[in-house]
Amino acid sequence: MQTNLSRRSFIKAVASASLVVGFQAASGTWVTAAHAAEAGDFAKLPPLDGTLHLDEATRNEYAQDFGQIVHEQPLAVLKPGSPRDISRVIRFARRNGIPIVGRGKSHTTFGQSQVQAGLVIDMSTLASIHAITDETITVDAGMRWYDLLKATLEQGLMPPVLPDYIGQTVGGTLSVGGIGGMSFKFGAQIDHVLELTVITGTGAVLRCSLTENRDLFETVLAGQGQVAVIVQAVLRLMPAPTNVRLYDLFYADLPTMMADLNLLMEEERFDQMEGWLLPQPNGGWAYLLEVIAFHAPDGPPDDATLLAGLHHVTSATQTADLSFWAWASRIPLDFPKRPRPWIDLFLPGSTALDFLGHVQATLRPLAADDRFSVLLIPMRPARSTRPLFRVPNEAYAFGFDILRTAPNDPAAIEAILAYNRELYDKNRAMGGTNYPISAVRLTPEDWQRHYGPEFPRLLAARHRYDPDNVFASGPDMFRNNQ
Repeated sequence: MQTNLSRRSFIKAVASASLVVGFQAASGTWVTAAHAAEAGDFAKLPPLDGTLHLDEATRNEYAQDFGQIVHEQPLAVLKPGSPRDISRVIRFARRNGIPIVGRGKSHTTFGQSQVQAGLVIDMSTLASIHAITDETITVDAGMRWYDLLKATLEQGLMPPVLPDYIGQTVGGTLSVGGIGGMSFKFGAQIDHVLELTVITGTGAVLRCSLTENRDLFETVLAGQGQVAVIVQAVLRLMPAPTNVRLYDLFYADLPTMMADLNLLMEEERFDQMEGWLLPQPNGGWAYLLEVIAFHAPDGPPDDATLLAGLHHVTSATQTADLSFWAWASRIPLDFPKRPRPWIDLFLPGSTALDFLGHVQATLRPLAADDRFSVLLIPMRPARSTRPLFRVPNEAYAFGFDILRTAPNDPAAIEAILAYNRELYDKNRAMGGTNYPISAVRLTPEDWQRHYGPEFPRLLAARHRYDPDNVFASGPDMFRNNQ
């Protein structure tokens, strides 16, 4: 039963315990105190420390994600006040056949953190730091990396890997892998998780690590929320720099930039690296290698040593010195709401140049407000240790992203989705894999091929820890009987 209330009246209703009292599975509707008498049989909602939101405005807000392409309206949104709320609501949902999806800041592009006619758990309401030591931090899954980094920098510490956009939540990136400009040195963010506290599809609260409930640990990390909800994580920390020197190195052509990227991955003379293919007004491309050297205020890096032997256009080189915090937080936390049909793949090093050549020959704007750039994140797959994080089995690989803001036109978006699928198929045929935040239509068979020999492990964990399929398959990973 849907109730349209203002935010103020809703909060008042929750405070007086007069809004939601239960759920009627037969009709698929919620029961309020005002209508409980005539509702007949219904399941009573357990007491909550947080709030359950049924109002149209909230449900519409959670019916979309960063991509602004898929729109699936949930029946309700839980804003938990404690992990106990999550456990209780999962048990309640299991008994009443309500699908659930956990959600942080919904930095996905194709509805992965949405559920039609189900229940969304907004993990961002649980965002506390529980402990920081010289080597670790214990943090709630709903905390943004932005706030985590701000706190660790006060202690002179940082996580080994940060995403470019630190507005994402800890639980969100750990559910898919978490990559950034330091991944060529340190792998993915999930490689630096020491312990998790999760809530399974039965409502059980469990701790897991490499030595405790290892099967659960290894299928939650990069498992896309299909086995359990992450509520807390213990993460590795390392000393942080105070300053960075940014070098923008421009190249005359793509093969030369890619050769330098491979050299720099091997030598590790820089601390962060990313490459860019930037479309130009004349229809051509500019090639930019963005490299970072960490340093202290009194010890700037030696430019000549760092740039020795590279083949960039030296006359176009640009440098800048800034604080590490200014660099790490350079992307604004909030974005305008526009369709963003991004595609994110992992390219094998051996085929990356051919694949990128195809992209340059085929990627074209569909309208004046269809804008894009291509990002390359260098990686060394051997540095990635978690089994569900599927990267090419080669010495070098590249995270590939078309960062695209599309026109709000269904026909244009459909054309972009078709193009994304073409790129996905081409990369897979060349030995590549998928990074699962993409706007790409994938079938259960695609996901089975993606996980390859690890798919039985994921399926077995789902059967064990979510036997009634409470967790919605937002990525369309499983069929109903799985």
